[in-house]
Amino acid sequence: MHGRKAAIAAVILGLGAGMAYQGHVVRPIPQATDARLGVFVEPLIPFGAPSSQEHHDLMQAVSAYRAGHQSLHVQPLTTFLAQHPHSPYRVALWANIGLAQAQAHDIDDALTAWQRAADAVPSETLTSDQHALADRVTGRRLQVLSELGQVQPLQQLLTQVGNRPLRGDADAMRTVAHEALWQIQHEPSTALRCGWVALREVLAQMQAPANLLHHLDQQPAHTYGTSLADLAQQAKKDGYPMAMVYRQPGQPLPAPSVMHLSLGHFAAVLAIHGDQVLVSDAVLGQQNWIPLSVVNRESSGYFLTPAQHRPLALVEVTADQAHTVIGAGNTTQSMPPTPPAPPSQCPSQSGMPVCSIVNAQTDLTFHDIPVSFKNAVGEPLLFQLGYDQRNTAQPALMTFSNVGSMWTHNWLAYIQDDPNSLGNNVSIYARNGGSLAYSGYSPATGAFTNETYSQAQLVEVSIQPVVYERRLVDGGKEVYSQADGSTMWPRRIFLTQIVDPSGNTATLHYDSQNRLTDVTDATGQALKFAYQNSALPLLITQVTSPDGRSAKIGYDAQDRLQSITDALGMTTSFGYDSGTFIQSMTTPYGTSQFAYGEGPGIRRWLTQTDPMGYTEHQEFLHAAPGIPFSESQVPAGRPTFNEFINYRDSYHFDKTVMRSMGSNLDYTQADIQHWEHQYNNYSYSTPQPVPESTKRPLESRIWYYYDGQPISAMAGPSAQPNYVARVLDDGSTQATSYNYNSVGNKTSETDPAGRTTYYDYAPNGIDVIRVRHVAGALQETTAQYTYNAQHKPLTYTNASGQTSQYTYNASGKITSVTNPKGETTRYSYDSQGLLIQITNAQGHVQDSYTYDAAGRMVTHTDSEGYTLTYTYDALNRLLSTVYPDGTQSTQAWEKLDVVSKTDRLGHTTQFAYDADRNLIQKTDALGQVTRYGYDPDGRLISLTDPNGHTTSWTRDIEGRVVSKTYPNGDTLAYAYDSAGRMVRKADALGQIKQITYSVDDLPLTFSYQNAVNATPSVTYGYDALYPRMVSMQDGTGMTSFHYGPAGVTGAEQVIEEDAPDTDKITQAYNPLGQMLTRTLGISHQSWGYDSLDRVISDQSALGTFQMSYLG
Repeated sequence: MHGRKAAIAAVILGLGAGMAYQGHVVRPIPQATDARLGVFVEPLIPFGAPSSQEHHDLMQAVSAYRAGHQSLHVQPLTTFLAQHPHSPYRVALWANIGLAQAQAHDIDDALTAWQRAADAVPSETLTSDQHALADRVTGRRLQVLSELGQVQPLQQLLTQVGNRPLRGDADAMRTVAHEALWQIQHEPSTALRCGWVALREVLAQMQAPANLLHHLDQQPAHTYGTSLADLAQQAKKDGYPMAMVYRQPGQPLPAPSVMHLSLGHFAAVLAIHGDQVLVSDAVLGQQNWIPLSVVNRESSGYFLTPAQHRPLALVEVTADQAHTVIGAGNTTQSMPPTPPAPPSQCPSQSGMPVCSIVNAQTDLTFHDIPVSFKNAVGEPLLFQLGYDQRNTAQPALMTFSNVGSMWTHNWLAYIQDDPNSLGNNVSIYARNGGSLAYSGYSPATGAFTNETYSQAQLVEVSIQPVVYERRLVDGGKEVYSQADGSTMWPRRIFLTQIVDPSGNTATLHYDSQNRLTDVTDATGQALKFAYQNSALPLLITQVTSPDGRSAKIGYDAQDRLQSITDALGMTTSFGYDSGTFIQSMTTPYGTSQFAYGEGPGIRRWLTQTDPMGYTEHQEFLHAAPGIPFSESQVPAGRPTFNEFINYRDSYHFDKTVMRSMGSNLDYTQADIQHWEHQYNNYSYSTPQPVPESTKRPLESRIWYYYDGQPISAMAGPSAQPNYVARVLDDGSTQATSYNYNSVGNKTSETDPAGRTTYYDYAPNGIDVIRVRHVAGALQETTAQYTYNAQHKPLTYTNASGQTSQYTYNASGKITSVTNPKGETTRYSYDSQGLLIQITNAQGHVQDSYTYDAAGRMVTHTDSEGYTLTYTYDALNRLLSTVYPDGTQSTQAWEKLDVVSKTDRLGHTTQFAYDADRNLIQKTDALGQVTRYGYDPDGRLISLTDPNGHTTSWTRDIEGRVVSKTYPNGDTLAYAYDSAGRMVRKADALGQIKQITYSVDDLPLTFSYQNAVNATPSVTYGYDALYPRMVSMQDGTGMTSFHYGPAGVTGAEQVIEEDAPDTDKITQAYNPLGQMLTRTLGISHQSWGYDSLDRVISDQSALGTFQMSYLG
């Protein structure tokens, strides 16, 4: 099979350059740089062997198509197909024609093209590439038919496809289609709202007030959708009289207007520029500029336009006619695409793959770092693999460096655009997975609207050559400048640089096949990529770190990633269904099993069963049993949409809950995430992967609010909450509020007690120059900064008004720190940016370091020449520490766990683990054994000491400890409130400790019941400006605490403590915040420090103590 695939690869990769094919030489096609020939969405995979003449004719047709510079000008291709109706390229050609037409909203023609492609797929066994392309066609047909609400053809296609495994994104599209069909049939009032959404867009363009737009958001559709007459009547009722008109092709196109499309749905026409029309189509995607010729073909001719702007050439339509103009496009989308993953979600350690679930999509994912390098400057040179079950952003057949279908890695990223339409159809395929479409392009600046999730901003900084920058909120950026040479959509511009906030650049290099060859950091160290399978020349097979350690990747006969071997030689393998869903993962610990399914209705589920047989379960579900339609109480302070709480929900049942529950799911026992509506799409079944609220089984709901929301249930332009709140047991609201600047950085935070911290920024919106604390009339500045061009602080002035100074090298590494006393510590680095020496304020070398080729510390020598030496394994894990006397401490690893530790005296402690990596036994050097027991989620439930005495813990369904039982049978019991705070503790004697809290979760009182010995209550008071204790009332009376005010030495530190029946305690500090004196009545104690800030004297009533140090 691979020999055949190599031949196909040779054909495809050679189509743009001179190549031998069946004895003939095909002339080069200008600017064709990949298997897509610079014009197609998917490569031209043949379903059979073409003749040389046919191949020649195809190349001429492709050349003519390219010369047209418009993806819709497909006549050269359709002419070729008419001349060669049985061409082995007809599946690929019709597939690509349909993809090009769909992208330009020429949907009717696209469906026809895809039907022809599907009809041309042979019935015999297909290769993996042919399967992938055929499934891509199936997936797009399912997607478009479900969007259009075409019930009968959708049902027919779903029946035809059945439950057979599908490859690539077709599997996700089948799920979308099943759910769309159910919604259309059972919830048409919310599914078939294309008319109301289009009218809303038009009225928004006309500056209609927000309350009117919100009213339209709630308008239900009829069982058949909406009619043109319905829309006109509502617009008139709202004070915006509209004209219902009929337009012939060639007549003036009204804008703004509601346009009826011949396929049976409505869209909004917002603007016209030359022969391009700005259309907002809730059914087929976001706003796009599409050709006027497509509008002429796709439009039925019926429009709704503001009466005062009606083109006179257009004929008015009677009410009877307008009632027959029906739009029933499906505006629901129950499974949004996965957004780009933020860096915080990426694993930080090398080792075996870790599986997780993307909640909004109920999506199985894996992440693994099989090799990493500890470079000291810029972006880490690590290789991270990721799998996404529902990766809908990948092409069916990748024509660039890759790791197989549904897999990606942290260096694979590109911008996708249309070279013939600036700012239109622009999206990102992001590092670590996920995708995002951009909008709001400004021709003047090249900038797009900030991303919803990260607030990063994409800017096209050059058109020729094309260069994009993705500017991050920390001042770093990603540069995309490696264009694939495509002259039509989709052109891919690959990631070429990652620049950190200090300006350190990691550079990505590619070969002529758009294969990533290496990533080189700012110091010249390179992570290298190899492609060792000539039959699969685009698949990465090995990644090598700068010090020569390698990870290997294996693939199965269907080109799916089958195995990952890390730098230590440990191998993880994956088993698939006949599509691209991973059913099993086998590691040295054992095998994990995965299963997924869908229906009935809006329901999809996923289970993970670990090597010990424990299963966790995830669902996305509408109207789950036991979940209320609304909450009895909602937070104060913000308008809250308190309806359909039981829709757009994800439910997670952990392993412990599943073991006790079995197959009878109780949804009230799950962790629940309730998702926002998609923006401008008021369907309660249409989620945006931004939480509207979350709920743990035994706690009150937490609500999230965002800037720019039309209502609290509808997503705004940012996924950063500005208000997070819940209702406490006493009915009060616990809320924290936030504000952000235009870059997306936080400018203020107000805690539940009303204390506000403000963050003032430099004009760049990135560098914090001041931190202020405000509560009512009280205000203090606790930090001030100045910066260099690397976004590094040059000075820091603390709350006491004391200033520290910093210097840096060209890489942004700190080279000196001068404290407020003028004492300077200096830092030196090698050419790789690794710290090699610290010189203290006395001018002596305090510490020095050496490193191995992997950038790991090998020796550490202190000021007295005392050297420790370290060794590591291939996963950068510490193996031994050798001391100057030749003794050493060691630790041994098995798989990913430490199995023994030996100290310098040769005493060894051994550790044993279960298949879920829980420590189950520890044996000390004397042979004494301690055993540990866990619940299915790895939480400690028992500890048996070497004498056989067992302490046990019981936990509630949230995993919290509710009782602890000692070996003698004595038991402690714990209780919690609806905010998750422990409020009660009972001991074996029946003595009860009760705790109350302030609105910001600080303990207010401890009271005691049934005490054997009478115990007075304790009450705490807190500062209005900071969450710090200012008083404590106990059985002896009131103790108060006073703090130094801002602007004086000792700011924010306790300067006075006044307790009953004792003398007052006063304390004084030096500019570094170190205590100088402490006075209690007539008792006085003082300390002295050297230039290294070490205590050298301690004087009190006991006398004077002097300290000296070695170095």
